[in-house]
Amino acid sequence: SDAPQQVMLEVDEIDSDMAFFQPDKKRVDSMVIVGHTTTTEVRLWCCILSSNQENVYCLTLFQESGGKQWESGDFPSPKKAAPTRTFDISDLSANTKYRYQLWLKSPWLKSNDISDIDTVMMEEGTFCTGKTSYSSLTIAAYSCHDPYCWAKDKAIFGAWPQFEKRLKEGGDIDLTIGMGDQMYVDCNEVNFTNLWFWLKSHLPALKAKFSNETEDDEDNLQQFLTRLMHQYYLVYWNVPSMKAVLGNTPAYMMWDDHEISDGWGSFTFDEHCQHLNCLDDFSKQVVKCMYLAAATAYNEFQHSHNPYREKFTGQEEDLKSYAFDYQFRRGAEYDFFVLDMRGHHDSTKSHDRLLGQDQMDRFEAWLQQGISPSAKTAIVVSPVPVIHWSHFVSKVLPKVQAQYVDDLMDGWEHPTNHEARNKLLDDLLAKSHELELPFVVLSGDVHCPSVFVVTDPTRFPNARIVQITSSSISRKPVPPLGYYAIAGTGNLATVDLKSKTHTKSTVHHQFIWGKAGVNNFCTVRFGESSIDLETTFHLVKSLTGESTIKTLNLRPYLEIK
Repeated sequence: SDAPQQVMLEVDEIDSDMAFFQPDKKRVDSMVIVGHTTTTEVRLWCCILSSNQENVYCLTLFQESGGKQWESGDFPSPKKAAPTRTFDISDLSANTKYRYQLWLKSPWLKSNDISDIDTVMMEEGTFCTGKTSYSSLTIAAYSCHDPYCWAKDKAIFGAWPQFEKRLKEGGDIDLTIGMGDQMYVDCNEVNFTNLWFWLKSHLPALKAKFSNETEDDEDNLQQFLTRLMHQYYLVYWNVPSMKAVLGNTPAYMMWDDHEISDGWGSFTFDEHCQHLNCLDDFSKQVVKCMYLAAATAYNEFQHSHNPYREKFTGQEEDLKSYAFDYQFRRGAEYDFFVLDMRGHHDSTKSHDRLLGQDQMDRFEAWLQQGISPSAKTAIVVSPVPVIHWSHFVSKVLPKVQAQYVDDLMDGWEHPTNHEARNKLLDDLLAKSHELELPFVVLSGDVHCPSVFVVTDPTRFPNARIVQITSSSISRKPVPPLGYYAIAGTGNLATVDLKSKTHTKSTVHHQFIWGKAGVNNFCTVRFGESSIDLETTFHLVKSLTGESTIKTLNLRPYLEIK
């Protein structure tokens, strides 16, 4: 088999240092991500993996034109159980280029003749603070990062090298958005261990280790699983070009299912337990702790550098109501809302299965009150596209390939989610019509890119919504024939779950472009006018290295005739 070799562990081998887990894979030694940035503030995220507890570190920030702006002061080597930390830096100047440097101060370097000094720079990068107003804005979007799904003993970085090249040569990208699946804990076992398979294989040892009828058992299990989740981030993000992109431009992120488990929310809790081939109390405890561990690791590696409303505590009672969705703004011209399609996704609910009622209320409040009167457009990030696959795929594929049922239930196009999809689109179309501004929906998830324009000439004649999907940046893409499964041009259909009847709506989706069989990321440029919109896809055939560019001028589709 090409799958990574599983070594069965004894109870005493399950250690907190994770020495047993994928020892052949190199982890991130150090990394900095430029997170949420405003005109006067930046959130810098650091990851440091060090076994030397004598080490201390320091993060410094300078204006590129000279002069130290800020210094963290010395801080100790982070604990392996929590190798990340964030720094909120304020009192910066608008539209100004800054340079950060992460320094290691280690007496070990000098005492072992490694260096004449005891200070070494580990990471360095630059970023620009936000402007007070924007005449134009360029963002870059990507999703689905899995360099280990291609071949045994080989990592293939997909479109990341081209992303780094575009960032350095263009100099115009204001921010990046990772739209989900920034790593895969449930990878396909070609070149990395599927964590859920690992748990199933080692369930007896885990039960012996963490089922001793003490009050700390569940906390210890969750901490252990969180450490396992860390290993995926530390390995998956050890990509030089990825580190260069995230370390030199403000980066925003949202998770999707593969940071937890394939189809999270589309499967029931018991079905996830069945993935472990067991429905006993301990298996249920493992599944519950896996979600808490996934949310904790997601917060540590991704959400902690987003513009969160409140800090994440990792407590189960808080997680049930915690809002991972967030909003931010660039100037007064560009408003963003990033939807969370996993934290409250529950296919057993009677309604609002994808977002939950509370998140939908927050989104609608943002539409009504959160968009600037001076806005040129509003951008919504929906990790799973609202429009992408044809109705034929949702109808026929589950009958042919049952394993794809959860993938389809993840999406707005599945009949169980039509009510929520129609409400979302009606809300967007109504506001776009009211403001006479085009809106943009950015998505990932589906492993092939596409562009649609959504209108409703009957009810909302002034409305225009552009659906742009970019996926996948390094995960193996849908084969080229997948192009024929992408939706065409037509009116949206709704399936009544009770009567099974189909009803055509007045919502119209126009197919603009699509592609399959390539890794990709996209840039979206908003120009002087609200309808000056251009998107460019950077397409890479990762096995051959062949790369091409596809630019689409969307202005003709946005003019109100």
